[in-house]
Amino acid sequence: MMMKKLFACVILCALCVSSGFTLRCPWIDQKFKQYSEETVKLLDNMVKNSTNTSIELDLAFPHHMYERASKAPAEEKLGFLVQVLNEVFALFEEDHTDAHWDEKKVNDFLNVLSRQAAELNACIKRKLHIKKHKNLHHYFQRLSSNVLELKNHSSEAWEITRKEVKVHLLNVDLVASALVPII
Repeated sequence: MMMKKLFACVILCALCVSSGFTLRCPWIDQKFKQYSEETVKLLDNMVKNSTNTSIELDLAFPHHMYERASKAPAEEKLGFLVQVLNEVFALFEEDHTDAHWDEKKVNDFLNVLSRQAAELNACIKRKLHIKKHKNLHHYFQRLSSNVLELKNHSSEAWEITRKEVKVHLLNVDLVASALVPII
């Protein structure tokens, strides 16, 4: 009888310890995919008239950062994703009047993006230990200065930026999908 109790205690302790290392974030399981699809849809639909662009993007997409994030522990993944969403949000708060976008869809896009970032951020238990990715921040700063500011926030510059952001959102979705438990 004593052996059964000891065994039960060991199993219970093992479950408690292992659950401390797992990510419990029901929002990712239940809502993230829906919101992610909505942001991409809004990004696609905010364009009233397609703009052909002759501007070349002289900025390499940071695939290596997403690759590194996909291999990181769950909370670091979340921190990275929150930062990407916040960087995109900040980018779209810049002057986009020359883009001639549907303003309601832009606002809806920003609201959904903000909700995603807030919900993911709420899943991070040890917020003080989540580091900011300086290279990611510098990438978005260069996107702002080398594309938008250099081209005076023109519709062409915004179209390049919008397409680049779409690739980011698709990559965010891929990294986040690794956080959803397989049932």
